[in-house]
Amino acid sequence: MDKSIADKLKFIKEGEFSETQGAPTLKLVGEVTGIVDTSTAPKSDVLYPYRFGDLKEKFNINNFQFQAVLWKLEVKGNPRYHTEISTSKTSSTHKYSKEFSSRLKAIIERYPNWVKDTTDEYKKNGR
Repeated sequence: MDKSIADKLKFIKEGEFSETQGAPTLKLVGEVTGIVDTSTAPKSDVLYPYRFGDLKEKFNINNFQFQAVLWKLEVKGNPRYHTEISTSKTSSTHKYSKEFSSRLKAIIERYPNWVKDTTDEYKKNGR
């Protein structure tokens, strides 16, 4: 339901309407869910500012290493870290959150060999 329509509605809880005269009333049965004010929704660039190339450069890792990192941290499909945006019927782009970047940075700082070890494990798992 569009927010502009929802703003014009007057909701009455079930069982609380007893008026028998007055303006016509439309009875909708069910729950009202999914009203979203798209004017205040954050843009994807705010939530997910990084593309693959940005992170590859930031962490000095190659394509294969990046795929290993995504696999190890189970990033794809986790809305905390990743989103996939359709750019056409057959293609899409992947974007990553600041939280993912911060997590990866912390891991690499704490365990300098983590990317190499993760890449080795990724290879062993037939990737």
